[in-house]
Amino acid sequence: MIARIIEFSARNTLLIVLFMIAIIGAGFWAVYNTPLDAIPDLSDIQVIVSTDWEDRSPNIIEDQVTYPIVTQLLSAPKVKAVRATRAVWPASCRRASRRSSGPTPPAWVGHWNTR
Repeated sequence: MIARIIEFSARNTLLIVLFMIAIIGAGFWAVYNTPLDAIPDLSDIQVIVSTDWEDRSPNIIEDQVTYPIVTQLLSAPKVKAVRATRAVWPASCRRASRRSSGPTPPAWVGHWNTR
């Protein structure tokens, strides 16, 4: 089989040269016309949970909402850091995980309203 391909290539050098020029031309065309519209994000995965409970003090929100969320996020696998902040309004906590090839967190983890 290989001997027949070599023999065909030796007899039809012009055809082989034109074929190689076409392949090189197609490669250059692909390089210049392929759009690059995404740069990969190599930072750690972060999930921010904002809580909002109207007519409640920040202490109650932290005790009854933020603290249970933080403790659950700390028990999740591959969690690198969990930070909770409390201001006058609203309370939020941030979870940073190590990047992995595993599945992304579910959509409800990203935003959680407590109304």
